[in-house]
Amino acid sequence: MKYCTNCGVQIKEDTKFCTNCGTPVTEKDKQSKEKTIDNKMDYNSSISFSRSMKIVVGLIGVIALFFILKTLMTNIDNSKNPVSVSQELSKIEGKWYDPTGVLLGDKHAIIDINKSGDKALGQDGNSVIEFQLYATGSNKYEGNVIFHGVKGNFIVNYIKDKKELIFTNKLTKYNWKIKKF
Repeated sequence: MKYCTNCGVQIKEDTKFCTNCGTPVTEKDKQSKEKTIDNKMDYNSSISFSRSMKIVVGLIGVIALFFILKTLMTNIDNSKNPVSVSQELSKIEGKWYDPTGVLLGDKHAIIDINKSGDKALGQDGNSVIEFQLYATGSNKYEGNVIFHGVKGNFIVNYIKDKKELIFTNKLTKYNWKIKKF
C-alpha cells in the first residue's frame, strides 16, 4: 500500500503522482513511508510494553511496601514488651494496705494478693474487699471487685515507682488506691 509523502493520502501502487496533491511518488518514497509506518508500529508497541512494565513494577512495589509495613508493624507491636501474664501478676503479688484507712476502716488492715493461674486474687482479713484481677497490659489489669458485698468492674493501674494500685470503677469512674508494703 502506497501513501503520498506530502499529504498522506492512500494511492495506488502503480501511480507516479499523488491524485490529491500532485506530488511525484517514487519507489524511494514508498519504502520510506513503509519504514516510517513500521517504525511507528514498533514505537507504539514499545510504548505499550513500557506502560505495561510500569504497571507491573508499580504493583510489585505496592505489594512489597505492604509486606514491609506489615513486618514493621508486627515488630513494633512485639517490641512493646509483650505481656507475660505471670510476670504482670507477680508485680502485684504480695501484701498491700489502705494508706487512708477509709477503704478498709483501718490503716493497718492488710490485703493479700496471690497469683492463681491466670489471675490475681486479693482479700483482706475482715472480708471487706475481695477481687480477681486479670493482666491486660503492662502494669494494667481488669477485674471484679466485691467491696462490702457490692460487686463492680474495675480497671486497675499499677504505678511502679509509687508501689500503688489505683482501682477505677468502669461504671462510676470512682477510684481509690492501695499501697504495697
